[in-house]
Amino acid sequence: VPIELEGIPVIQVSPVLSETDIKKIQKFLMKKKEYEPETQKNYEYLQQFLHSEIAMFDCDLKSKEEKGHYTFHTGHSNSLTYNSKKKELAVVTDGYVYLFDFNDGKMTQKDSFALSVHGCKVAYVSSKDYYVVSTGPRVFKTKNFKDLDLLFQMDEKGTNQGMGSDGENLYIIWYEPGNNKIEEYSLDGKYIRTLSATGDSFSEIEELDFQKGNMYLNNTQSGTSNGIYLV
Repeated sequence: VPIELEGIPVIQVSPVLSETDIKKIQKFLMKKKEYEPETQKNYEYLQQFLHSEIAMFDCDLKSKEEKGHYTFHTGHSNSLTYNSKKKELAVVTDGYVYLFDFNDGKMTQKDSFALSVHGCKVAYVSSKDYYVVSTGPRVFKTKNFKDLDLLFQMDEKGTNQGMGSDGENLYIIWYEPGNNKIEEYSLDGKYIRTLSATGDSFSEIEELDFQKGNMYLNNTQSGTSNGIYLV
């Protein structure tokens, strides 16, 4: 919670606020609003700690070499998917979706808008030519990210990290410390199986995708184990 104190250019951030704290802040802000017009604040120091920028890398799966990289101000994101029909990349952040054209090794942002649900993961289902958006327990289908139709609901098994599709079914990542699970579901919500990713290499699986029938996992871990895994 950033608070400007009596005109002093200092930002204080409190991770936990009691009811007393909240009332004091509300009283201060209401009093301040009466005599001081609202001005634009940038909070440059605090901005250094915010995830406002992401980097995306285009890598060759055969040579394992980087072909290009791109930086966009979308906010923190754990989930993206590629629409092979539209040659479109969809990146989901908390409450927003960003669409990018990806042709001939070049990526350009073409659209962005708010979602009606938050905490989303996304996957493109090629056999149906639609996107699937998951909030954890609820899974929706959509063509345009504006109209969401509920496909099915499920029980939460931990933190919903990411989601992918092999073109037919959905693969949903559930994470708990020391435990990565990938559950496979049909598009009508039928549970098929659970895949466990164990071993020293897997700390926290963030996302998955399929290329030519192969599953690739994006694992995050400090040290040499951080990277893309073919499983």
